[in-house]
Amino acid sequence: MDNKNEITGRNIIVSDFEVAPYDPDEYEYMGDQKCHGQLIVNKQEKTITFRHISGTFPIFYVILTAMSINKNWFRIGDAEECEKKYEDYMILIRDIPAAYYIARTGENGLPVIEKEIENVPYLNDAKELTLTEKEYYLLASVHFMLHFTSSELNRAKKRFIKEWEFRFIK
Repeated sequence: MDNKNEITGRNIIVSDFEVAPYDPDEYEYMGDQKCHGQLIVNKQEKTITFRHISGTFPIFYVILTAMSINKNWFRIGDAEECEKKYEDYMILIRDIPAAYYIARTGENGLPVIEKEIENVPYLNDAKELTLTEKEYYLLASVHFMLHFTSSELNRAKKRFIKEWEFRFIK
């Protein structure tokens, strides 16, 4: 696959990062290592992938937050545009066995399930996860992680860096 696009530059952007896998105060006490992972943004397919490289597997919230502060993904997944595009969609969450479903509002006002989002960890560890723009937007809106301006993105990024010991690896 060609990784160049005349208009937008690179089609696939890989960012390595390091983060506390769960509560920053507890993971060191428990003897766990920081998570080393990758975020892979595919501009053509409008997908973002988390891949675990080493260390302790992170919780889902950490992965979703790392995705939400990624500036390359922020440029693709415009939250205001997504809000309009996906206003008739919702996330349905089943607890046991855990699953996330994308649903839309049906003719009678009841939700109609379109598909299950694959490989989303619920209470277990995340190894690899790929989300489309729609899947990410709906999951992030459930977890209140959407950023509408670059100043809000920068504020969220600084807070995440401080609280979760997050850093990009060059």
